[in-house]
Amino acid sequence: METYAVNAMWQGLRVVYLSYRNPGIESGRVAGHLYEQGQWRPGFYHVPAIIDNAPPRNAKERSWFTQLSHYAFMTCNKLGGKGITLPLLAADERTQHYTIPSAGLSQACLQQFLDEYGCAIVKPVRSNRGRNVFLLRCCANGQVVVLTSEGQSLLDEKGLQDFANSRSESAWLVQRYIPSVDPQGRAFDVRIALFRADKGKWRIARSYARLGANDITSNLATGGNALDTGEFLATLYLPPQAKALTERLETAAQVIAEVLQKHYPFLIDAIGCDFGIADGEICLFEVNSYPGIKGCLEAATDAKLAFHRSLLQLLQNSSNKSLQNLKDWSRELAKLSQVTSRYIIMKTATPETIEAATP
Repeated sequence: METYAVNAMWQGLRVVYLSYRNPGIESGRVAGHLYEQGQWRPGFYHVPAIIDNAPPRNAKERSWFTQLSHYAFMTCNKLGGKGITLPLLAADERTQHYTIPSAGLSQACLQQFLDEYGCAIVKPVRSNRGRNVFLLRCCANGQVVVLTSEGQSLLDEKGLQDFANSRSESAWLVQRYIPSVDPQGRAFDVRIALFRADKGKWRIARSYARLGANDITSNLATGGNALDTGEFLATLYLPPQAKALTERLETAAQVIAEVLQKHYPFLIDAIGCDFGIADGEICLFEVNSYPGIKGCLEAATDAKLAFHRSLLQLLQNSSNKSLQNLKDWSRELAKLSQVTSRYIIMKTATPETIEAATP
């Protein structure tokens, strides 16, 4: 946050920090902290024209998000989770070859995946930082072994039924297991983090491989390590193959971003594409609509600032126009970013009070 604020200050932007813990708008002002002279100064400030927000997590935060969206452009909107994004990508000819067979968890679907593939992954629909991911494998004696990052257990037929029935179909996903592992059997994936930048164009902030401690998950929150993609792939493939794979991964991420954008009425500002690689083939594990910037702080900050400056320029250039509805704003944003999106101007904004903020 401070890195963004410092860089923004040098570019002539004012940054106000807002928190979901302090909701409420009064006379077009909110409680927040203005970054000024190296310090965060508390006070009541105009609602910023652009709010680089974290996604709301509960009803209280959603209410605050909705209030703010009547005054400001909210950069991050939820895409609906894996249960929405993966079917959209599977249905498009440009991206379907990257997707992995998956379905909402049910006893019948789980059994079908085990019968067809011999193993399956079960994981939450919503992002859970690599936690609660199960790898199920069929045994010769008819039992099923369930492996997690914490250990393993055996299930008989009744146990498998209970495993599936105790989890909601709408909240859990069953997916074909892709053996994206290194020679030591450790799971890995490749995260491609994309952010909107100048004029709304996509920019890759970083591409990095995440190497796990086991064959189930590679998430950094569960003990994984982050490595440069090119360097990591060069340990698995010859240099020309590693370079070609890296380029294919980055191209795939760009295409996925473009395809997803077609299905949403708002501007997607950032995505993190998580890919596996098995036998030289690229497979998409999932798409994260809030990828975070810790692993690519400087590059992501530069991209975000370029994007926010473009939006602010659009605001200032349009300040004397009659832009009252979604259609008007969509038209103007399309000129900026070549996509359809939602933009709501801050009613009290003037060039002197336009600010960027991150709650």
